[in-house]
Amino acid sequence: MKKFTLISLVIIPFIFSACKKETCDCQKSLGSFVIGLRTSHFPINSMELPIYKVAKDTIDMWLYLSHRQHINFPPISIGQDYYRYETDNTEFRNLDYGLFYYTTAGGSPLTERPFTLTIDWFGVLDINSAYQKYSMEFNLPIDSNAFTQNHFIYDSLFVNDRWYNNILTGPVLKNDGPGQEYTGAIPLQYYYSSEYGIIKFDMSDGIPWEIITK
Repeated sequence: MKKFTLISLVIIPFIFSACKKETCDCQKSLGSFVIGLRTSHFPINSMELPIYKVAKDTIDMWLYLSHRQHINFPPISIGQDYYRYETDNTEFRNLDYGLFYYTTAGGSPLTERPFTLTIDWFGVLDINSAYQKYSMEFNLPIDSNAFTQNHFIYDSLFVNDRWYNNILTGPVLKNDGPGQEYTGAIPLQYYYSSEYGIIKFDMSDGIPWEIITK
């Protein structure tokens, strides 16, 4: 009897150990995709604070946040092998409005995920919350795929007494996420410069926002 007990004490832990190996969390990273230099794929200088002319007034914004992080896709929590993507986040705000620039590295052969740039315009509700966002999203580089994304490129555009080159334009789409719906004037069309970011918004009240640059 003692001999059987001794053998059992040796075998049983081995069985549990083998079972544990079969059910272990075995997913692994299949590769990482990074953005690279900010000026290459995220053509907004975080220190260049946007100022927009709106009729006889101006809307000045300050840098609210700027950082990089990584996301895993598919998420690690579902137990599959995954790719890591670098993201770059920059947000400008004032007491009434905000602009959030979000770009994600791409290139995975598994997900066929491209480089993307998303820009959210939103009204600020209070210091901790915002109204529903109005968004524009397109793949990078913009010069090679704009026509496949319902966007259009102007060779040049005259905005607020000066010319800007290679301007991407397209519709702004409402983001039906959490938050209250904004009841003021909202952007309907955007004009994006790879050097200056959003240089102009066509607004629903007929008064455009036009960037002021040095």
